[in-house]
Amino acid sequence: MKTFFVICLSIVTVFSQAQSLVLTQAAYEPVIGDSSFYHVLDTSAFGSGLPVNINGNNSTWNFSALISTAVKANSSYVDPITVPSASAYAGTNLVQKQGGLLNYFKSVVTPSPQTEMLGLSSNTLNLNFTNSAILAKFPVSYGNSFTDNIAGTFNFSVSGTFNGSVSTSADGAGTLQLPNGLSLSNVLRVKSVQTINLSLGIIPFGTAKQTVYNYFHSSQKFPILNVTYTSLSIIGSTSPSVSAVVTGNSKTIIVGLEEMGNTLSHLMVYPNPARDAILIQSGLDVGEIIVELFDSKGSRVYATQRTLNGTSSEVISLSDLPRGFYFITFKSGSQSFQRKLILQD
Repeated sequence: MKTFFVICLSIVTVFSQAQSLVLTQAAYEPVIGDSSFYHVLDTSAFGSGLPVNINGNNSTWNFSALISTAVKANSSYVDPITVPSASAYAGTNLVQKQGGLLNYFKSVVTPSPQTEMLGLSSNTLNLNFTNSAILAKFPVSYGNSFTDNIAGTFNFSVSGTFNGSVSTSADGAGTLQLPNGLSLSNVLRVKSVQTINLSLGIIPFGTAKQTVYNYFHSSQKFPILNVTYTSLSIIGSTSPSVSAVVTGNSKTIIVGLEEMGNTLSHLMVYPNPARDAILIQSGLDVGEIIVELFDSKGSRVYATQRTLNGTSSEVISLSDLPRGFYFITFKSGSQSFQRKLILQD
């Protein structure tokens, strides 16, 4: 259950901007065709806690001790017409894909420019808002804040209703310090607090509270850094379940991380599992690479040479390969890196 709350409301992180800019809905709201790539970060060096309690103007947030992990994630934004389940969420005009999770959104211009969340679905969970969650009101700048009440129904092994609120404020502006001396000025910090009360009929089931801190810079449409704390209390349990997740935008954060030694490790492959084709992308200038596929027996079944520079991407057709489990290997000079890949019907 706690994974649901981490993901379903974290979309609020994509709707804000750097301090020195007044960003419009047209410029900073995700649109069909957008993608965002993130590294999950190791915070073990912060024994006394992360510097999230710092707010106000001229703040400095020192995250220079962050360390990269091998865990990476990506989101893509697609047309609802390509997602059959979107028809169950009336008004949807944008769908976010995060692995097997689908988030359904409505972008409106009147009476005010804003983005609303209508629901989400996965193999194990369905959420449908009867009172949608307003995730962004444009324009956003330092000092802006609002609160929105939410309600709806959920299905997660049990079915019930929920209600609560989302409170969002642009509560800080200043400098964000990242590993290896990378420092970004004119950063805007947006804090979001979401509280959801779950009920089974008239019987209370539990309460989830999520606090999200997002750090934005004018160089990126999506947040540079995201810190999410989630607490889930189920009626009858002795203590709440608490988790924390920190992610960094791959287009910026990887510049200062220890994993930088192997640039091939930052290549993104999606979708995975895949069907007929995959897309390979990197936020770095990798140059010429050799791409090879090996089947589960270790036999090479595919090879090609491609060039990746900056935000360029390469599409590779795999429609002729049998469905199954593969390893995809990247080689460039003395460097090599391997990932798992699944092809399915």
